Amino acid sequence: MNAQSRKWLIEPLICAGDRVLVFGESGHFKSWLLLHLALHLSTGQPWFDKFECGGAPKKVLVIDAEMSRQQLRSRIMRLAKGIGINSDDLPLEFISRENLIFTEDGVQRLCTALNDRGFDPDVVLVDTFRRVFTGNENEAKDVNAFWRDIEPLNRAGRTLIFVHHMKKPNKKMQSAELIHRASGSTDIIAGVDSSLAISRSNGTRDIGFIQHVKCRAGEEYEAFNVKFVEDNDTVRFVYEATRSVAASQERKHKVLQFLDSQPDKRAHKKALITHLQMSSETLDKVLQELGNSQSIFQQKKGKYTWVHLINNQPLTPTKVEV
Repeated sequence: MNAQSRKWLIEPLICAGDRVLVFGESGHFKSWLLLHLALHLSTGQPWFDKFECGGAPKKVLVIDAEMSRQQLRSRIMRLAKGIGINSDDLPLEFISRENLIFTEDGVQRLCTALNDRGFDPDVVLVDTFRRVFTGNENEAKDVNAFWRDIEPLNRAGRTLIFVHHMKKPNKKMQSAELIHRASGSTDIIAGVDSSLAISRSNGTRDIGFIQHVKCRAGEEYEAFNVKFVEDNDTVRFVYEATRSVAASQERKHKVLQFLDSQPDKRAHKKALITHLQMSSETLDKVLQELGNSQSIFQQKKGKYTWVHLINNQPLTPTKVEV
């Protein structure tokens, strides 16, 4: 998918019409975050005041098989107060504890019920995957049958977002990437277009580490933290860049700042290493990230010569010998 053809639901995390998996261990704010996202989508406000949600409000259906409607309503009101909105008149509907199973017949009954009600959601959020799944989630054939059965819900560009569980780490998994810790068959993660993994940040109880582990539409976004802030009848989530992300951003800023100070906005890699006191390996990573974001340009014939873009237009490169 090229950049011009993408229609983002949450830029740059989730495209409209995606199948999405949000997974994490128990107690990692998954249900809270799902409702927090539902509110932002139904108002069109940026998620965490950072990620654009398409600008216009979306019709959102939340299917929760674990909480009562009263519990859902209480959480929605607390989150809405934290955002500073009134949740009463939003295009947001709930199905709570109705034993809905996403078989072919179950999906058809849901579509019929939505049609009868006159509510055609743009986004369907499900808490949890396991509650609407039938069969063995460790069996590829059962998982593939599930993805096939939910196709009617995906039609017309609907986005489907499932909350799912994460395998508890063991000694063999301590260094495993989070994408490999989604519970069940690997066909679960293979069957989605985008995925977010949630874990504790350095063991803290109130900060969640969110990693964008899959994005079929493009590059995965850098990992970030969100802080869970609870105060009486108000709940908020606050975006926080991770230390590694903040350090990476600072390094990129220093590279661009140095290039801006040079004649013709260009510099040799050796000059960057000397001036910025970075290792060659670290600088290579920074240059690659800046190149991927089209912030800089590497001339094809010259070695290690980078040109800072001005108004997204690269200067005509000239060959610089090493």
